[in-house]
Amino acid sequence: MSKLSWLLLVTCPKLLPKSLLPTPESLPYRSTYYGSIAPMRANLSKHFLSLNEGLQQSVDQLKSEVTNVLVNLKKGHLGNLTKERDAKFLGVITELLDKYNNQLELGFRTLWESQVSYEGLIPSRGTTKLVT
Repeated sequence: MSKLSWLLLVTCPKLLPKSLLPTPESLPYRSTYYGSIAPMRANLSKHFLSLNEGLQQSVDQLKSEVTNVLVNLKKGHLGNLTKERDAKFLGVITELLDKYNNQLELGFRTLWESQVSYEGLIPSRGTTKLVT
């Protein structure tokens, strides 16, 4: 099999004519693939979980920084509207803006409810398919 055929097989198998597709007997990597996919998926999942936590911490830190600017007497002057801080402050302000039908409510709600997650990016074992 040529390098181009191999590259197409790995990246875009549907582009190869059937005559160039390998037979199951000519696929020595099949056992290697199936033997290593589960540990690789588990390892990747662990890394994505820690990435999830780090990303969510970054979002929470951003919410805190926005709150500090809005509460600050020199900048935002909103500190006397509520004693809540961080994301809870954004929630209170969002509800106040909603109560008065203010157009800023959508922006505050988006920031207040924002979450980051990489869940669902790694396919489950049932959806993994090796082209033969």
